Amino acid sequence: MTDPPRPSPIAPSALRTLEALVAFDTSPGGPDHTACIDWLGNRLRALGFELEVHGAAPGRPLLVAHRNARGLSGHVVFYGHYDVTSPGRPERWRFPPWQLSRAEGRLWGRGVADNKGPLACRLSALEHLDATPAITWLIQGEEECGSDVARAILPGLMPRLEASLWLDETGYHDHEDGTLRLLGRTLGPDGESRPPDRALGSLLDDLRDLAARWGVGVRHECRGLNKSAVQGGCPFNEHLPVGARYLALGVNDSAGHIHGRDESVPEWTFALHAAELEVVFRWADRADRQDKVP
Repeated sequence: MTDPPRPSPIAPSALRTLEALVAFDTSPGGPDHTACIDWLGNRLRALGFELEVHGAAPGRPLLVAHRNARGLSGHVVFYGHYDVTSPGRPERWRFPPWQLSRAEGRLWGRGVADNKGPLACRLSALEHLDATPAITWLIQGEEECGSDVARAILPGLMPRLEASLWLDETGYHDHEDGTLRLLGRTLGPDGESRPPDRALGSLLDDLRDLAARWGVGVRHECRGLNKSAVQGGCPFNEHLPVGARYLALGVNDSAGHIHGRDESVPEWTFALHAAELEVVFRWADRADRQDKVP
């Protein structure tokens, strides 16, 4: 068994962002949903996003954040969520669930893998990427408890977005050796997973090339993220339009213990995912220009 690569340390801004997010108890019965929304809203506005807040009562709203293109064509839709599952009995955790801990090359705390770590990585990356396509970011607060607001809003919103790419909340590496799982597909008329079209296939090739430069193996899987543990299923995946190019890509690995005790995520994947986002954005520019060719 080989060790996973350690290409680069986590960016300090990503670490600070994740530390702030983990401290909010946004479990179904937690008290910090409003405080977390306010924090996220301020952060997104500072990055140039305009915000819509849907379903503010009972305090777990859906954020729809949009930023116009900055130097690149295309439109990428992000999905994520700021709510987490209950940690159960905190005394049974190795590290305090509402406090970010660093040990053994990993970050520990409730939500670091699902979904606050990926949120922190993407927020931090956008601070340092000058050129981006248009971005719409759907961030909900009820994925772990039924997604009532998202189920009311997303069916009417998502078909109108005309995105170059739909990027799910995260993706996975195998924890044994760091192999990247590229979950890429196009959506058929009944929501079935179909092979990537030519444009999405070229993005997968670009991501393979990047991973190779970082010493990371890759395999492609034609499917979406497994959301079987999500109460009622994932409304983002359920309402993707026909023909949507879908990608699941992110910082998680297979040792994360999502929804369990001692949730964690590897540090080394954060820098790689920031580089992946730059690849995605430049691909979106090319894909948009090609899509517009008669």
